[in-house]
Amino acid sequence: MRRILIAAYHPLVIKGINQALAEQLPGSEIVGQATTIQKFIKLLARHKPDAAVVDVAVTWKCGVDLLEEVERIHPKVVLHFISIHPLDHHVVNYLERQTQGSYHKSVNGSHMRLF
Repeated sequence: MRRILIAAYHPLVIKGINQALAEQLPGSEIVGQATTIQKFIKLLARHKPDAAVVDVAVTWKCGVDLLEEVERIHPKVVLHFISIHPLDHHVVNYLERQTQGSYHKSVNGSHMRLF
């Protein structure tokens, strides 16, 4: 069973991510949901999930700073970023080298590859 942590600024976004994950990864376990990055970091340290889906809008720092924090706490987590806004291609290239993917929120959940 895959253990997944979700971080998004709005409960409706979290609900949508949950639905997409349920369709793509039936039997996966959502180990936590956070609407702030501080709560995300605490849940990451506590649950050590297999993967995390993070809405870029919830980060209190730039994605690079968040990656460094995640690397320090739980370097084996498979990390995915989502965003409603187009990301600068340099940022996307960096994130994709350091994470398993970045997605625009309009993407159908079946297109996300978490594992």
